[in-house]
Amino acid sequence: MRFVTPSVLRFSSSRRTGAWACCRRLSSLSENQQVQEPFKVLFLGRDEFSCGILQKLHEATDVWSSLDVVTSEDRMGRNARTLVTPMKTLATKLGLPVHTFPDSKDELSSSQHALLDNQAETGVSVTEMQEFEKGLDAGPIFGQVTHAIPPMADFRQLRHGLSLKGGDLLVDVLRQMLAGKATSVPQAPDDNTPEAPYIDYEDSLVNFSTMTAGDINRRFRALWPKITRCYLKDGNGIYLFKPECVDTVPEGILSLLSSPGLATYDDSSSSLLIRCADDTILRVPQCSTRGFLYEDPKHQSRRNLAAFARTCRATVDPALRLLWREQTGLDNLIRILPAGIWKEVDFEEDTRPMPESDSDVFVSRDPYRDKRVWTFCPQIPKSNVLSVQRLLEFSEWKRFDYYAALIKVLRINDNESLEWSPSILTSLHIHQSCLRRDLLPNLKEFKYVRMNTSGNTIPQIPLLFSRCLKVFEVRIPDVNKDIHWVQALISYFPNACPEMEHIRLSAYPPTHVGYVIDIRPITRFSHLRSFMCDLQIEDLDTALQLAQLPKLEVLSLDFRRPHFPHLAPPRKIVHPCIFPCLKSLTCTQSPEFIQASRLPALQSFTIKHVDGLRDSLNALREHCTPDLMRRVTIDCPEKLKGLSFPKDMQGLLDLHALEHVSISGFGWGLGDDALETIAVAWPNLKTLLVRDASRSKPTTLFGLVPLVRHCPDLASISVNLSFHQPSISQRDLPEIGCSNLHLETVHFQDSYIEGLESDAVAAFLSHLLPNLRRINLYHWGPVGRPPSSIQKWSRVEKLLKVSAGAHV
Repeated sequence: MRFVTPSVLRFSSSRRTGAWACCRRLSSLSENQQVQEPFKVLFLGRDEFSCGILQKLHEATDVWSSLDVVTSEDRMGRNARTLVTPMKTLATKLGLPVHTFPDSKDELSSSQHALLDNQAETGVSVTEMQEFEKGLDAGPIFGQVTHAIPPMADFRQLRHGLSLKGGDLLVDVLRQMLAGKATSVPQAPDDNTPEAPYIDYEDSLVNFSTMTAGDINRRFRALWPKITRCYLKDGNGIYLFKPECVDTVPEGILSLLSSPGLATYDDSSSSLLIRCADDTILRVPQCSTRGFLYEDPKHQSRRNLAAFARTCRATVDPALRLLWREQTGLDNLIRILPAGIWKEVDFEEDTRPMPESDSDVFVSRDPYRDKRVWTFCPQIPKSNVLSVQRLLEFSEWKRFDYYAALIKVLRINDNESLEWSPSILTSLHIHQSCLRRDLLPNLKEFKYVRMNTSGNTIPQIPLLFSRCLKVFEVRIPDVNKDIHWVQALISYFPNACPEMEHIRLSAYPPTHVGYVIDIRPITRFSHLRSFMCDLQIEDLDTALQLAQLPKLEVLSLDFRRPHFPHLAPPRKIVHPCIFPCLKSLTCTQSPEFIQASRLPALQSFTIKHVDGLRDSLNALREHCTPDLMRRVTIDCPEKLKGLSFPKDMQGLLDLHALEHVSISGFGWGLGDDALETIAVAWPNLKTLLVRDASRSKPTTLFGLVPLVRHCPDLASISVNLSFHQPSISQRDLPEIGCSNLHLETVHFQDSYIEGLESDAVAAFLSHLLPNLRRINLYHWGPVGRPPSSIQKWSRVEKLLKVSAGAHV
């Protein structure tokens, strides 16, 4: 049998394309020559279209004696995932030899262009490959079939139908070659035959002004699973899912949507209606700000228009701006204003000095995103500055009001970073563009963090507040400068924001230079549930007036008095005040406040910087309901001297229902006897933290035994172990007689186990705490640290890992 020069049979769609759909290289015979042996086939392909043809060819075992597959190399995707081509997966499943070739594009763009051009039919053909100089897909045709495009078919459906017909056609051509009946028809040269270019990023963009609803629908069907998208003027991309043409335009919709690109929400279809070119209407049931749509309907990235477009019933706005719903900043609010209202100056090219007025708002590029975002920051060099150069017109303010009504949470940070600056607020008000005091009518939460001591405060902030504001938090860096402004806000709140529920006033860093704040206006809030003030209040009488708040549950006050002679000490109160709903109390240097208060519902108590610790704890025991107390925290940065245990802690030990106790910064130590006293007093204890204690009374590992015995629910413990402990031997273990199955973590501070053997310590802890998983060592100072203790703890760690898998 005589073989001719090897050639290539090309399988492709019916129109020329710049991408190879899939091709098969094999030894071919001349026309009408019979072949006695099946072909040795080398099959090239990558995508799902090629997989359908390979499946058909693999089933036709009479036309091939060997079948090898060549496909693209594996690629590295996101999160270091290996991306394997569908062809390699199928070939491996079929047990065929697989060879790799450098990656190349092989999209079936001709079929996609057939959908884009609204053609009625397409097809597949088997051609002979020729040299590139003779033209692309210009060789003789061995076989060809047409395929009618079903109405509303997308690319995946069309690809599947062409793949089935293509596989049958290829097998039929090979059988004709084996029988010597194959014939080819030369293609007549035709320069007018269109070519199908690659589908790229630009093909997915839609333009409502130039495209009809049908064009956009076909674009979606042709590119799926790639997604059509449109871009707003601010650079944000919106992805459209399953857009449909509206055959019967609802009455009045064209008058409502006066120009292409305007959209409104339709309740009857739960979708978005967008006007397109030629007075056509596009219906979009789903859209997203990301390039994919999760199958889980509860996923946060799946955005159904019914969830966030209902507020757009009466307001018409260009190009899907209703996607913007809940914001924590003002960037989108400013972004919707017309570009002509801003005056831009580039400091990199402009030699004029940087403006010092608060009306300047600087724009910088967000380094964490690829797209440009509007981020307003104070005093950032080499950036653009935007300043208001004209007043807003009535129609512009109407549009502004629509978006301002959507803001429910607003956070403003003035910390010289890529965060919002209060300067933007000044830009809205310095030209008296807005004279109302309800700029954000539905604002419910406002947080203002001011960490930059330079510049002026913003008296215009009250203009943002609405009557429904419920949460207000402010942190200032300079008490001397900002205390008067904060005081003015407190006086403003009761009338302007009667529904306030949470107020927090703090300074960072905490500075106490004698300036006090009058909190009497706070007593006028009937709905206030939480009030936290780190600023120094005026006097004890003012603090006790907070008992007038009927719903107050959380209270934090600062009673510290620096050495200023003009400040009078708090006087003793004769008539006690009742806080009926107070559940959490935090106060500083406050024995008089606790003595003058009745706290029937108190559950959590935190005391800081206490000089009269004994009086405070005794007053707490007398004025609260002991059975309700669950948590006590004593935090003293400086160690208190002259105290003893249990005498000064008796008021705390009498609260037998406590579950969480944290004590730090006192000058006396807790020995084994003290730990046993604690365990007996608090049988419901779940968390015990004792830090910075004196080592005058050593605490040993045996001090853990009463805690385990008397506190069965104990889940976390932090104590100081002494430098030297008595020896622990194996014979001591049976005397423990108890174990804790809940305790998985222990914290040892400055715990040097000198004089102990690691094996004994590990065996002791393993027996006492069978489920121990972690031992944390902290506060190991560099001076006087015994290296042997570190080595011993390392040995304990290894032994515990073997027995219980613990980590140190």
